[in-house]
Amino acid sequence: MCLHCRHARVVRARTDQDYYRCGRSDDDGRYSRYPRLPMLSCDGYEPGEPDHPTDGPIDVDRYPGGVVSSTHETHESCA
Repeated sequence: MCLHCRHARVVRARTDQDYYRCGRSDDDGRYSRYPRLPMLSCDGYEPGEPDHPTDGPIDVDRYPGGVVSSTHETHESCA
């Protein structure tokens, strides 16, 4: 779901992995900042495209879960 949600923010880690950060988590504690993927249902889902990866790496040890490899573009269970 995150792959096609307008609230998702794609964050690139130093390890060249992409993490999907939930923008809804900024204002609503019911949503995980970095949800475990694949998400099969989400009350906050809205169709759209996530933001592009950020330029800088993140500290992935602070945010477990939500990781996908940079080649994970069209996994069926994420749609």
